[in-house]
Amino acid sequence: MEYKDYLETEHWKNFRKKVYKSKRGKKCRVCGSTYHLNIHHRKYFRQNKSVLFNEKLGGIIVVCRECHLLWHKYHGTKIAFRGKHADRIKNMLRLGYSKEVAFQHCWGKDYRKFIINNKPSNIT
Repeated sequence: MEYKDYLETEHWKNFRKKVYKSKRGKKCRVCGSTYHLNIHHRKYFRQNKSVLFNEKLGGIIVVCRECHLLWHKYHGTKIAFRGKHADRIKNMLRLGYSKEVAFQHCWGKDYRKFIINNKPSNIT
């Protein structure tokens, strides 16, 4: 089944309702926006099996449309979007980095190095 077809199933529609009614479904995990929220699967496979039709609340992350698009722009589906990535992005936003830069550098070993060596121009 194609992913776009899966998104039209009753199972997915019911799961979405459950997520949006939960505490985690009220705002974007990254920027805190309450508008245009999307549900992002952190992983599409677990132990070489598709998670579709078997989602758990811990396997998704709620993000706004902009943050969702930025994640896929910089990381595609190769890197699972974990809570630590959202926390790193939030931290970089607080420090004055743009969303684009924060999404580019929120993962990998050079995250801390990047923070130390690349202060935004508005930070003195």
